[in-house]
Amino acid sequence: MSAAGSGLNRRSAELVESIPDWLALYVYLGLGDLAFTLAAFQLGAIELNPYLEHAQRSGLFEFSKVSLTLLVLCIAFKLRRRKVTERIMAWANVGMICLNVYHVSLLFDHFFG
Repeated sequence: MSAAGSGLNRRSAELVESIPDWLALYVYLGLGDLAFTLAAFQLGAIELNPYLEHAQRSGLFEFSKVSLTLLVLCIAFKLRRRKVTERIMAWANVGMICLNVYHVSLLFDHFFG
């Protein structure tokens, strides 16, 4: 049996092709932010975002962080064909890049400063 004519394979290919690079970048930056934040927590850092600080005290930090990222991803994916979404996500990615650079600089300073 050949799956070449399968509608499932065609829909999967369409989904993969329709995910914009700026959306994939946001996923990677979000994962980096989570990893760097957890590493900073291990070194005694505190969360500066009041919402996430409350989530951390409640033991729901990872859940909250991933949930917020998924919420942004779902909204952005739904509205991905609108130019304004691409612009907003470009700025979100710039912000996430800055946040990741900030995390790396703090970790670098902790180990080598």
